[in-house]
Amino acid sequence: MTIRLLSTTWATVDRARQLTGEVLLCLFLVLMGTGIYSMTQPIPAFAPDGSLSSIYSMVSYYNARDGLLSRVLHGDVSTMLLAVAVVWALLGRYGLGPVVFALGLLMTLVGNTWVHLVAALVIAVILVRCSWQEARVNRRTWGFVAATLGLTAFLVVVI
Repeated sequence: MTIRLLSTTWATVDRARQLTGEVLLCLFLVLMGTGIYSMTQPIPAFAPDGSLSSIYSMVSYYNARDGLLSRVLHGDVSTMLLAVAVVWALLGRYGLGPVVFALGLLMTLVGNTWVHLVAALVIAVILVRCSWQEARVNRRTWGFVAATLGLTAFLVVVI
């Protein structure tokens, strides 16, 4: 009885870790999409002369619906990615969870584009590799994919 209960508990933890890893991968894809979109938006040159036209152009740029939304969403999703990486590490990915967290923190703190891109590439390789490994052990079902997408949408839209 005790062994069966423990095996059921560990199977649940494995499935929760897999779900967390899949959500982490989906959040990373959202983060990449908003980052690429934000990079392609032109940033107007502001003249720091204090004239009304330069102030208006700066305010209108940051009030633009698409630019501001993508930048805010990028910042919020990056914070969620760090939080989910901690949960993923606590659920059993002791070696890779802290690496994803550290690389995400590095991307947050360093403004260099090349550091951003290299760290994003390493995170992508880690997440895809772990997703494949988890899927070999526990197959993805339609319900599991729906739960992953629903939880990711909840995190992005609601929180």
